Amino acid sequence: MGTILSEAQGSERLRISADTFLAAGQVGQAEPLIRQYLEYKLLQIIRKADVPVPIDFAMKDHTHMVSNCLDAIMDAVYFIDERVHSSLSHNRFKTWTRFTSPHLSATG
Repeated sequence: MGTILSEAQGSERLRISADTFLAAGQVGQAEPLIRQYLEYKLLQIIRKADVPVPIDFAMKDHTHMVSNCLDAIMDAVYFIDERVHSSLSHNRFKTWTRFTSPHLSATG
């Protein structure tokens, strides 16, 4: 009940534990594990794809929430799409990247 598992225990263990709680009808116990698993997977995507993230996100572990992960991914996709397909100027793109870190790998 209320088990908190760290990244060191593995994402697969989080998923299995959440599945076990869900199969037993214990949705309340599964919710935090599902959130942790989703955060872990989104952070993997951010690291593997070298998604630029805000400096605060890269430096502070407590900002690694699902919504912040999704925002970082969506912002990167939006800006890359704008950069490639519209008239987003090189200077505007450089201004945006100046306020982001190159990638998250330095923190994990």
